Amino acid sequence: SKRSDVLAPSARYPAITVTASVAANASSPLTNQASVSGGGAATASTGDSTTIVAATPPSVGPVTPINGSGAGATLSMTFDGVASPLSYSYVLIANRTGTKNCQFYYERSTSNIYLLGDAGVYDTSANLPAAANASAVTLANGQCTLAVGQSYVSTSANAVTLHLALAFKTTWAGSLGMYLWAANTAGLNSGWQYLGSWQNP
Repeated sequence: SKRSDVLAPSARYPAITVTASVAANASSPLTNQASVSGGGAATASTGDSTTIVAATPPSVGPVTPINGSGAGATLSMTFDGVASPLSYSYVLIANRTGTKNCQFYYERSTSNIYLLGDAGVYDTSANLPAAANASAVTLANGQCTLAVGQSYVSTSANAVTLHLALAFKTTWAGSLGMYLWAANTAGLNSGWQYLGSWQNP
């Protein structure tokens, strides 16, 4: 930019603040430079080096226990928003063909958990408390049943751990894959991550 106002003797212009926009894929470190000239004075230059730190996406896992077997278990699974609070997450337990699954959606702001029904919509839900209670409420589809009263959620910083008391239907026997997905409030997500398997006898 250029100034046309006259500067009085021994006076000085106010400090100039320069704001630089940096592309997300810029190399690091990045050096920003600016110079000022005119008024008969020597050109003044300045610069600074900026280290660009890439935003860290959420992480998922572990699932415990994992790579075990049984018709049911309380599975604990962790979703970490890392640099930002967790926003929501998904749990997918699927058979080898992927034709049938036990899939949950968890909303952090309400602590509500939703089960995907056999018709392909999240048609049943319940609130997950901070401790197990005596509630007899269950969520079920053709593959699994969640005992809500034996399930709960625990938190630590930006991480959330779901403790889900699950029972698997005998008609859904075989090896089941465990997949987790998480998103944080900054809009970043983990993508689907495979954490291991469970054998339903």
